[in-house]
Amino acid sequence: MASNKRKRPAADSATRSTPSDSPPGVHAASGWFDSPLKRHGAALLVLVVVSFGFFGPIHFSGKSLIAFDTVSWRAMAESMIDYKEATGEQALWATHPFAGMPGYLIAAPEGVPQVDAVTSALRKVIWPSSHFLVMLGGAYVLGFMLTGGVWSALFAACAYGLTTYMPIILSAGHNSKFIALAFAPWLIVAFGYAMRRPGLLQGLLFAIALGANLSAGHIQITYYAVWVIALWWLVEGVRALRGEGRAAFLRATGWLALGGLLGIAMVANPYLAISEYKDFTIRGADPGGAPGTMDWTYAMGWSQGVAELLTLLIADAFGGSAAYWGPKDFTGGPHYVGGLVLVFAVLAVWRYRTPAVLGLGIAAAVMTLFALGEHFPLLNRPMYDYFPLFDSFRVPETWLSMVALALAALAAVGIEGVLGEREKAGSFLRSPAVIAFGAAIAFTAVLWLGGESLLSFERPGEFARISQQIASGNNVPPNDPRVEQAARQYLDEVGVQRRDLFGGDALRTLLFLALGLGVVVAT
Repeated sequence: MASNKRKRPAADSATRSTPSDSPPGVHAASGWFDSPLKRHGAALLVLVVVSFGFFGPIHFSGKSLIAFDTVSWRAMAESMIDYKEATGEQALWATHPFAGMPGYLIAAPEGVPQVDAVTSALRKVIWPSSHFLVMLGGAYVLGFMLTGGVWSALFAACAYGLTTYMPIILSAGHNSKFIALAFAPWLIVAFGYAMRRPGLLQGLLFAIALGANLSAGHIQITYYAVWVIALWWLVEGVRALRGEGRAAFLRATGWLALGGLLGIAMVANPYLAISEYKDFTIRGADPGGAPGTMDWTYAMGWSQGVAELLTLLIADAFGGSAAYWGPKDFTGGPHYVGGLVLVFAVLAVWRYRTPAVLGLGIAAAVMTLFALGEHFPLLNRPMYDYFPLFDSFRVPETWLSMVALALAALAAVGIEGVLGEREKAGSFLRSPAVIAFGAAIAFTAVLWLGGESLLSFERPGEFARISQQIASGNNVPPNDPRVEQAARQYLDEVGVQRRDLFGGDALRTLLFLALGLGVVVAT
């Protein structure tokens, strides 16, 4: 029988102040990897290889990343750029977008150097690896902080950095969002460190991480990251109310509050100016979406479909991008993290319910419900009506970018637990890891084999829309039998493509899960 006794990692005593904050793990090393500096150095080298390998065509083949939003920004900023070149002064008004708008919404005036000055300088040389390395490094440190394990932390880094959402937003030109996502793990690391060892230094580190994240200029991502922190903080608070470390919790909260104020002060410009202008824009919504502001329908555009959550497991479950058949108007691609990440994350929540794991697990669940937007109004409508700033952001599926980070961190905990549980429960079939992998394989196999009957592979109202397009293009009435025949023929053809995409990715997921199960059994 497997013992339920949790074995503590050898490295725990040096990295944690509370014994209950980690899963069992194995960190015994010998030879070259005896040195923590060498282990982390080797991990950093791996992350550098991952980054430059992933963006190899840009760094080594002379190619450029040209995205629509980047070109659009240049067009909007052109008048400001011309003015500065002609006068040497920073323009405060942009004449090109709309009927003109304040320049600080296009390109903020240069101020004092910020905490992200180094990465901003590197951006001119090795973009996007300049910030992709920040992203990978932050997820690595977060994974290591939770587990004390190098390999599990490396897995967390790659799991977060290589989610499909990252190249999608880069190809679309959402650079500020990408930068904010790069600094998000560091913000959560600083919070977790302050909760474990409250003090002035920890508060200052939180201020630096918050300032760097806000400097990216994409407050929506910062808002989402703060939700992760807030839910983790609530879990810690409940534990404190039960009498476990109440004084330490209050000290940590105080230092984090101070750090938060300092972090906001670092980037007061241009946010103070933007906050004044916001009331006159579509994002200046009062609670409930007052007339003239961002209403419910607009804010909930690009909500993640309930069934579409399958794309977290099977990338092309809903057709990817070109053959997309989900409820959104269109999409650049799925939110995909992969079967291995999901299984290990579930294992972490199932087996190692520390405050950090519970906080991240609850955050992942709540933010997934937020991502459903209009498809889950029971929660999201009251949040939109009454919760501060919730009605200021659109595209609810963006919440899944933070879900991916939480799942990656949880997966590191799950992996470390598997490495630490050497004692088997009578039969390896009763191992929690084997049970979790077996359930995931069975679920995916059912989808793969039964996809034809379980999924429609047709968008809501797609037949009527295609029929209308055919009728309009051929100047015939929509009820013409030939229109119906042509529409059905088109949907049958595209349906084959969608089924092939789903079947291929479902099979790939099965293979990865089987490989993961094999590794678990072998360990």
